[in-house]
Amino acid sequence: VGGRVDLHVDVEARANDHAFWVGPTGNRVLVVWGRDNRDGAQRQAGIPASNEIAQVRDGQRSAISGVVQPVPIAEQRDSWDLTEHDQRELAERKVYIRADAVRPEGF
Repeated sequence: VGGRVDLHVDVEARANDHAFWVGPTGNRVLVVWGRDNRDGAQRQAGIPASNEIAQVRDGQRSAISGVVQPVPIAEQRDSWDLTEHDQRELAERKVYIRADAVRPEGF
């Protein structure tokens, strides 16, 4: 937890426009896009968020950079907009990846 990761993996399944699963069935990890990486002063000044997030498709090879985080409590995950099935699977996991860069490969 807290470690940076740089992965080149296939997207197993998109959960929605904010998250997707990577890894083999039964041992997948949820990747959630960290949309806003600004500090309070940057937000107050109106500086735009600078992230490298691109949409990906199921089965698409992608480069993912981010930080391994503990799965937060349910109230903090509401904005992730996960289905009940994805919520149940996430509940079995201890960690997820908060991505600050997602880039499809092969384009």
